[in-house]
Amino acid sequence: MLHMTPAPSNLEWLPSTASAEAALASLPAPVTLWFQQRFGQPTPIQCLTWPTLAAGKNLLLSAATGTGKTLAAFLPLLGSLYQPRPDDSPWSIKT
Repeated sequence: MLHMTPAPSNLEWLPSTASAEAALASLPAPVTLWFQQRFGQPTPIQCLTWPTLAAGKNLLLSAATGTGKTLAAFLPLLGSLYQPRPDDSPWSIKT
């Protein structure tokens, strides 16, 4: 017997468009600079994804091959390494 659970009522759909400026502003400055020097402007999927992840939300990302999904998902995570940590954090760097 197949049991299907209904989807949670708090699911959100991302808007169909987002600005490159808002997407880049959601990344730390060194990451934004590197990205712009290397790639120029973000792809539409990156424009939608970065502000969502920066807001601390989870998402399910599905897009065609070659649309920038890998950087859409991982660049905000890499950028979070630039964020300061409390001194008592196990992830803080002791000097």
